[in-house]
Amino acid sequence: EKLNGVDIDASLTGVFERIDRRTGFVGDGLPADNQGVQGIPDSEPVPDDSPMYMGFKSGFDKNQATEDGVTIDAGPFAGGTTQQISTIKLHLDQWYDQDSRSQRVGKMFCPAHAESGAVEGVGDNLGDSSKMDDCPPAETAARESGLVGHSQKVARARENDRPIILRRDFDSTDGEEATLHFLSLQQTIGDFTDTRESMTGTDLAEESALGRKNNNGILQYMSVTRRGNYLLPPRGRRALPAAVPRQ
Repeated sequence: EKLNGVDIDASLTGVFERIDRRTGFVGDGLPADNQGVQGIPDSEPVPDDSPMYMGFKSGFDKNQATEDGVTIDAGPFAGGTTQQISTIKLHLDQWYDQDSRSQRVGKMFCPAHAESGAVEGVGDNLGDSSKMDDCPPAETAARESGLVGHSQKVARARENDRPIILRRDFDSTDGEEATLHFLSLQQTIGDFTDTRESMTGTDLAEESALGRKNNNGILQYMSVTRRGNYLLPPRGRRALPAAVPRQ
């Protein structure tokens, strides 16, 4: 056989075994075209122009770390990065059948956006950021509104006014269930942990009337079924690198 025009005699058959395959999609209209699965009401409520199952734009440019910001800058794996991927099952019956549009905006972004009508449709009008500068701090919203937004919480995990993870998540119908494969790149897994802790908002729940999940962003609408953390070496060390490569 040949690979890129090069004759290949060796094989890794018997060395590696593929045990899983994640499929998915992201883009305007694709979630609506694939909403006939468990976890989404039979009324097919996902907006026709939404890029994600929850009905809003995600991954705003200014809500992302830069590639330089997630690159390991020293040590034997300098030039590489780390990767985290979670499989998350979505439970959107209450999200669409019980919560109002205003509640969904407040839980996804912030209560101030819901009150001002800042988010039109799926949020394309917001441009390249979710406009968290127009929202009060998460601690204030939790204390005064009894509700805090997902974006509002995650905005606390920043360095030099930029997020510390680069997201590449996508929706899926794996297992005939509405699923989110949340993939992120970051300089260290600790950066993901810090972001995750900000998103979970345990500190906010302890200091306000928020529940650990209820009115605490979008936590009550998802369940993480598994998560993996990986080292992605720089390309020069990508093909079966030694455990402790030489400098």
